[in-house]
Amino acid sequence: TCKQVQFDNELYSLCFLYVGEIEEFKNTFENVTVVKNIDNISSTYLFHLLIHNQLNLVEKLFKEHEILQKKYKPLFYATLQVKETSSEASLKFPPELQENIDDILTSIKEYRNKFYNKKK
Repeated sequence: TCKQVQFDNELYSLCFLYVGEIEEFKNTFENVTVVKNIDNISSTYLFHLLIHNQLNLVEKLFKEHEILQKKYKPLFYATLQVKETSSEASLKFPPELQENIDDILTSIKEYRNKFYNKKK
């Protein structure tokens, strides 16, 4: 199915990113983010891109595709805060989203520590 193919492409993309195969990541990222698929991008994919410091890519997707902003509001505002444009973000987001945004930011930090700050 279309959603399964989208999921597979997202997974391949993240795997390439994680192992440092940047050219392959770029190719799979382009497949995942073609306009006809934009509505099918998962929040998990966007979240993992943030974990792996792809802030500019995620911010660009949100800014270019308002449907993603609406679909994933807490993740959108968390992205703005991670990008340190929090003054803009805090003025515009509904207070009822604060707990979700905080949870996302905490999870991003925890996963970054897990992936990038391994201590032996």
